[in-house]
Amino acid sequence: MKNPIGILIYGYGKEDAFSIRAALDRALEESLFLVSGAGKEEWVVLDILDKGPEDIFEEKEDKLVIFLAFNQDQIDTALRGFPEQGIRRPIFCGLTMQNMHWKLNTLIEHLKEEHRLWTRQARNSHEEQ
Repeated sequence: MKNPIGILIYGYGKEDAFSIRAALDRALEESLFLVSGAGKEEWVVLDILDKGPEDIFEEKEDKLVIFLAFNQDQIDTALRGFPEQGIRRPIFCGLTMQNMHWKLNTLIEHLKEEHRLWTRQARNSHEEQ
């Protein structure tokens, strides 16, 4: 029996959250569990996961999808299988031994800063060519 895989999602309304899960279910040919981080910005990620799924979703400017118990092939497949139309791409990350102990808002800010740095580096690299 396989270990279950899932996503912790933040920043999406209910319809988009369920559309994302359905697209990833199809891409991975598995049924993912879905945990919402809505309203839990001050919670530690591990506590959000311990609480488990809830039917509360909230549209936010910041969008995040955390892969839970995914291997690298599953991550690659999920990234390719993310809906192309109508749903803004989030910042993606995997759950790590380090970030599971951070508050959700701290993780979001950290990922946004990493994203800014990568974008800047990519732009500078492109300009040098």
